[in-house]
Amino acid sequence: MYYNTNRPFLSSIYIENDTITELGCFSILWGRIEYCFFENFFKVDNLDDISTELCNNTNLTECHDKIIKILYDWSTNKNIVEIVSRLRPQKNVHGTKLSSILGNSNANNEDKMWAVLFICSRIRNNMFHGEKDEYQLNRQKELFAIINDFLCELLKITQCYHIKK
Repeated sequence: MYYNTNRPFLSSIYIENDTITELGCFSILWGRIEYCFFENFFKVDNLDDISTELCNNTNLTECHDKIIKILYDWSTNKNIVEIVSRLRPQKNVHGTKLSSILGNSNANNEDKMWAVLFICSRIRNNMFHGEKDEYQLNRQKELFAIINDFLCELLKITQCYHIKK
């Protein structure tokens, strides 16, 4: 069995109980989002269409604005370049788009929704694929809590609204 000797065993890293709870909630909620909106699995190529459809649902306006404000407040206190690089987008065009949306408080609603869903998808991907960033999990607890609130509201308001193709 291969083990990277430059990194300690995950069991030697202390992860706070609150962080574990937020991670568990995020995993369940994102699984439901994938099932409801992306026909069982996430595709970044469908994100523009999904964002537009969700923004056309007028019931989302209040939730969307509240979460976007919280997310902007969170990202404003951080370095946007660092946020984007930590998310490790697979294509430069996605990282560039995310940077421009987070850096523009006047971005349109579809772009803001795209940014939130893209951040969620990258966090999920980084949790389960590739090198894990276990040292940063406790520092990201606040972000997971914000995203979990958004995903709960999204599922509640849309009643698992499913976009027909």
